[in-house]
Amino acid sequence: MSETSLLSLAHNVAVLIAMGLVFHALPDDWLLHRTRARDAVVGVLAGAMAVVLMLAPWQYVPGVFFDARSVLLAVSGLFLGPLATSVAMAAAIALRVWQGGEAIVTGVLVILASGAIGIAWGRLRRRPPDALSPLELCFFGFVVHAVMLALMLTLPAGTAATVLPAIVPPVLAVFPFATALLGMLLAAWVRRARTAEALRLSEERLRLALASSQQGSFDIDLATGAATVSEEYARMLGYDPATFRDSHAQWIERMHPDDREGALATFRDYMAGKLPEYRGEFRLRTSTGEWKWILSVGRIVARDARGTPLRVTGTHTDITARREAEERERQARAEATRLLESSDASRLALLSVVEDLRTAEDRLGRSEAFYRGLFENMHEGFAFCRIVREEGRDPDFIYLRVNDAFERMLGLSGAQGKRATEAILDIRESNPALMRAYQRVVDTGVPETLEVHVGRLDAWFLVSVYRPEREHFVSAFVDITERKRAELEVNRQLAELRRWYEATLDREDRLRTLKVEVNGLRRRLGEPPRYRSVEPGREADSMDA
Repeated sequence: MSETSLLSLAHNVAVLIAMGLVFHALPDDWLLHRTRARDAVVGVLAGAMAVVLMLAPWQYVPGVFFDARSVLLAVSGLFLGPLATSVAMAAAIALRVWQGGEAIVTGVLVILASGAIGIAWGRLRRRPPDALSPLELCFFGFVVHAVMLALMLTLPAGTAATVLPAIVPPVLAVFPFATALLGMLLAAWVRRARTAEALRLSEERLRLALASSQQGSFDIDLATGAATVSEEYARMLGYDPATFRDSHAQWIERMHPDDREGALATFRDYMAGKLPEYRGEFRLRTSTGEWKWILSVGRIVARDARGTPLRVTGTHTDITARREAEERERQARAEATRLLESSDASRLALLSVVEDLRTAEDRLGRSEAFYRGLFENMHEGFAFCRIVREEGRDPDFIYLRVNDAFERMLGLSGAQGKRATEAILDIRESNPALMRAYQRVVDTGVPETLEVHVGRLDAWFLVSVYRPEREHFVSAFVDITERKRAELEVNRQLAELRRWYEATLDREDRLRTLKVEVNGLRRRLGEPPRYRSVEPGREADSMDA
């Protein structure tokens, strides 16, 4: 084996491996979401690398060149696919034809064979190329270059007899290992791209889940006070996510003065280790100056060597609707108390009504606790849908993805992949408001929350709708049947309470007037008065009846 030939081929391979690092600079999306245009660009890049290798070859004799183009084209066919490899082969063939020499036909055949073997190997293998072991890649390189050496027989007879004994040892000593090295380099690129894509999809699912449940996330650096918040966090407070910046100090300043001390005391207790979790409810000022009730839940996720907290992450949930419902309930109880105190004659009857109100309130509280836990633990019904527009027909939509809770709540089976009108035949007639809400959210991008009654189930749902991308929407269903029934029961009992009050109002005054009229009538008949308690100057007498 010639030391010069071995060093020349090794130098050529080193140039190839160094250029192979260029693939790591390409966007990961080009590998995972390939298009013809992207494949063509990658093919041009691989072709340029082949040209560079061919311009610095080991020249055995004039017109007979050896370089690492076969390694590059074989690995390109295995990892980059037919289009990119074809573009690279075309560039290499054009240069080889231009270089000329007696081995021009052999050189073109080697280029075609290397790329074709790589493409065929990639198609015939069951596993993706990044799953191939270094040993298999080395064997793949051996096969490619064994074919290349066989093609040397296409040289003129005298030249082939001279060339083959000289090139077989260095080629088989260098090129199979070079193929394995370049293959492992591209496999690392593929694995990195897939890992990045999986992370992106995981973050996107989390963002959709938070958006559908009206939650925003935060991450506070306790050393600097700087805070990183999600887009939903900013939108919840009415700010533009692109320009909104927050910090621990601004969070405190934005808090309602009446809630500030209690919330900060809870936060300090958690930082001191007195509480297992930070959890508080308070009001925050929005960009328009209004107040929103927020449920804040957080945990320490980083500490220094001494155990001092460094970072806290958590979520903010808009609970304004729940707090307003609680306030309306408090006002209803206050109204009931006032009506009770206004009439002694109605007290016994009203006590029974109040007891019923308390029972209804307990049911409402249990339903509300269940509702809150459902959101926090992401057990609500969840559906990711794409709207379908067809000329001359009302819009429909397809359930792209649903969870088990969604099908269980709505009494469905196998809804995923179906149109809404196939899964629920009468959805347009039974829930037109819901269908209109879906279309508004898709058209405007403005999230909506509404309460929907499903007649076939006799159930109420709180539905939150959000548009993650054009022509798509996410809907989250929470079963609020118990809460709605409790509200209806409260309203019925309040109506009964008012009816009792109005029925007893001024009853004593009407009875006194009636007694005075009876006494006057008896006087005109010459008879003594019947009710002495209403006679002028007389006190109530127990003989009145």
